[in-house]
Formats: sequence, C-alpha cells, structure tokens
Amino acid sequence: MLQRQAIPSPQPLRSACRLSGTPAFLSVCALSWAVVLGTPGQSQAQDVFLENNWDAPSQIVRNRAEAPEAVRQALVQWESAANAKDLRALFQGYGANYRNSDGLNRRALATSFRGFWKQYSNLSYKTEIVGWEKTRRGGVAEVVTRIEGSRNEDSRRLDLASTLRSRQTYENGQLVREEILSERSEVTSGDRPPTLQVNLPERVKPGQKYNFDVIVLEPLETDLLLGGLLDEPVSPKGYGNPSEADLAPLVDAQTGTGPGGIFKIGEAPRQESDRWISAVVMRKDGITMVTQRLKVAKR
Repeated sequence: MLQRQAIPSPQPLRSACRLSGTPAFLSVCALSWAVVLGTPGQSQAQDVFLENNWDAPSQIVRNRAEAPEAVRQALVQWESAANAKDLRALFQGYGANYRNSDGLNRRALATSFRGFWKQYSNLSYKTEIVGWEKTRRGGVAEVVTRIEGSRNEDSRRLDLASTLRSRQTYENGQLVREEILSERSEVTSGDRPPTLQVNLPERVKPGQKYNFDVIVLEPLETDLLLGGLLDEPVSPKGYGNPSEADLAPLVDAQTGTGPGGIFKIGEAPRQESDRWISAVVMRKDGITMVTQRLKVAKR
C-alpha cells in the first residue's frame, strides 16, 4: 500500500476520482469543488524510474492478420455500436455467461455503460487487434482499446484519454471471457493542466516493493503545485464511484523549491489482486488526474 498521512489544509479543492474500466466500459473521474484535507507526503527522489509501455505485446501476440475475419468484423461492429451508444448492438457478440477479470458480467457491464454514457455524451472508441492465438473452441485475441471524450461540469471542461489492453477469449464465435492486462486513464481540466510522466510497473509480485513516480514535465515557475495519491483495489463496487484524493503542496510558491512531483515507494498486498493507482496534480490554472492499473500476481 502507498503510505500517506492526512493533515488539515485550507486549500479549497476536493478531487473525486475514479478512473477505471474494461475494453467495453471506462468509468471516469469527476471533479467536485469543496473543502479538502491535505497530505504532506514524504517526497523522496528515486535512483531508478520504472518505465511502463501500455502497448507492449504479451506472450500471445502474433500478426494481427492471423485473427479470423469473423473476429475482426465483430470488433469493428463493437466499435461502431459503442460510438453510436447502441447497447443492444454492442452486446450481440457477448456470450450469455460472459465474465471479465474484474468480476463484471453482462448485466453489470451494461449498467456501467449506461452510467458512463450519461456522463460523457461526446466519446470516441477505437479498437485494434494486436495479437491472436487459436484454440480448440475458438481463439484468444489481444485487443487495445482507446477512448477519448469530454464533458462539462460546473462550467469546467473535462477531457478524457484512455488506453486499455485486454485478452479476449472467444468460443463458438462469442466473447466469453476477458482479462484486463493494462490500463491507463487521464483526465485534464483547465487552461494549463500539468503534463505528467508516470513511472509505475505494470506487474509486481505479492509483497514486493515498487516505485511510483509522478513527474511534472513543464517548468514550475512560481506556481503553487498540489498533489495527492490514491491506492485502491479493483472491484465491481469501484466502478462509477468517485473517491477522494487528499492534496498537499509539492512546490512552495514563495521559494519555488520542492520535488516537482510525487515520489513514493509502495508495497504490494500479500494476496494476488489488481490495484488502481491514481495521482492528482493541480495548479491554479489546471489539473491532471491519472490512473494506472497495477497487477499483483505471482507470475
């Protein structure tokens, strides 16, 4: 778990953030402006930054041309239905007993879609098959899904950009199982949201320590920079439910000193699971929120 200590702060901001999803659904961060608690955080520079490539191929990756035409067409139809927000057409390719690695079935997934589409009327979905492996009953496709969108909340515009990689199992022409391999979602707001470089491993072993670094790439100048972290288990209950992030100063506005980011050492839980690791960084004219998935597995 990432460690943090809560200390009251007068800063009038509250960030409620849930950035999570599956290839068929991505529930997104919502901002609300109210009173907040600040977190000082123990900033420490790390010697090594762990780089994460969200489009890196897994062991099953072959040539995308190897995927059968029926599977490629099914994903084209899924993309078209998602862009049209046509729930009936979207679920035509799903098996009756569909489940994903986050514990969602068809009904729960449909509920997530409705809630997400209600929040974001302006959305664009793009899918790409990056790998295929044939099985006796069908096959397994590795799919990258990218989602972009925007919405207005309290006269503020929120812009979403998400990339999700999944392993989809097809049997008898239908999608029956789905494993989320990696996930990154970013929501920005304001005229000048901070540009963040996030270094987080994609996978760690139970109990393993890991670095989580969030670096602001632009010059800080005299901005008062605030930041905070969230470390939460991935679960069906977490979809669509915003969480609060405690913020603390990262750079002193008078002296201009500070780490210019968030540098933490986390420790994975002892049990295998998936975690949502989130960072929020704010300055007077912009805010950026990023969530990445951390898989905790023995192998």
